[in-house]
Amino acid sequence: AIIEIGIMNPFGLLLRKLKLSDESLRQKADDLEYAYSEFNQIFNASLPLRVISKDCEIIRVNQTYTTLFHLEEKQILGMKCYDPTLSPLGHLCDTDMCSMKQIEKGKDYYEYELTTKLDEGIEIVSIVQSVPYRNAKGEFVGIIQNFTNITERSKFEAAMKKSEEKYRKLVEDSLEGIWVIDDETNTTFVNQSMANMFGYEIDEMIGVNLYEFTDEDGKKIAEANFERRRQGIEEDHEFEFIHKSGKKVFTTLKASPIFDENGNFEGAMAFVT
Repeated sequence: AIIEIGIMNPFGLLLRKLKLSDESLRQKADDLEYAYSEFNQIFNASLPLRVISKDCEIIRVNQTYTTLFHLEEKQILGMKCYDPTLSPLGHLCDTDMCSMKQIEKGKDYYEYELTTKLDEGIEIVSIVQSVPYRNAKGEFVGIIQNFTNITERSKFEAAMKKSEEKYRKLVEDSLEGIWVIDDETNTTFVNQSMANMFGYEIDEMIGVNLYEFTDEDGKKIAEANFERRRQGIEEDHEFEFIHKSGKKVFTTLKASPIFDENGNFEGAMAFVT
């Protein structure tokens, strides 16, 4: 029984031996037991984590890991990380992007995004961060991986991307001209209607300064208008631009300033008809 305990829990056997020794060793045993208990609590309350030996055996996982991936500790300890039964976890074990291979090549840190699809139809997206696992002598003995659950963030980003694509299509297909310039009056965006209005292709207008589309008199007016945008003023006004062919284009603009989240002026946007 003692041999069995020593194999299954060598730390526990060490504590038992110390506690059977003299008073000073028993105190050290108590201190060590307290430290080990504290470590275990921190370990199991941290980010989902697993430790893999350099021969690819899963040697330790914490409770947050098993909870996240709906696994049991006894089910996976001792298994190879590339075991086919673990393939639903979605790791890159069978590719050159394998964390163990990347760390063995000399990297001190390796990160990738992991998508795990469980039998219950649950999809988990996480960021996997791997670092070398070394023994007390500094020898490489495996890798330590932690997992940051970004499932909700991933869903939000996907929804935002879909919304942005829908919004961009509405903007690009709008019959009204839309023109965005930065804080130095250089064009950063125009839709097709805006480019058509001046006789250009979209790519021809991107990066071109606002004043390149005006004559000298118009430039003075545009400079004064832009200063009003810098002051935070929104307004509707008429303006005369110059077409690519050289003819005059009479427009009505609804102009608004653009500020970042810190209140710094970034440019202006106008709806042009």
